[in-house]
Amino acid sequence: MRFLKGLPYIKPTILVATGMMMSACASILPAPGSEKLLVKSAEEVIHCQFLGWSTGHTQDKISVFPRNAERVQKEILILARNEALEMETNVPPNALVIETNVAAGSRTFGVYHCPE
Repeated sequence: MRFLKGLPYIKPTILVATGMMMSACASILPAPGSEKLLVKSAEEVIHCQFLGWSTGHTQDKISVFPRNAERVQKEILILARNEALEMETNVPPNALVIETNVAAGSRTFGVYHCPE
């Protein structure tokens, strides 16, 4: 970074920008068994037991720049599935129903146990 010696304010800017980009690339890992929670429609869970709500929340912007909407939705679903698995219920959850649209990086799901 010899070429930046005369510009001391550039170094912190580069470090901050690099940190922001790296945090945006951090992976959200699904909990073991979360793939068993299927996203279903409201009609498909009529005969299922409602267990509660799960909300997935992730950053939808990096500073002022919006993130890829598809990536945000995938992360929200992973987080909602993980949260549903942590719920203390008598029966294990196996279905999610989308209850809200994505807003500010957040979406709410209904959590259900459906007979197999």
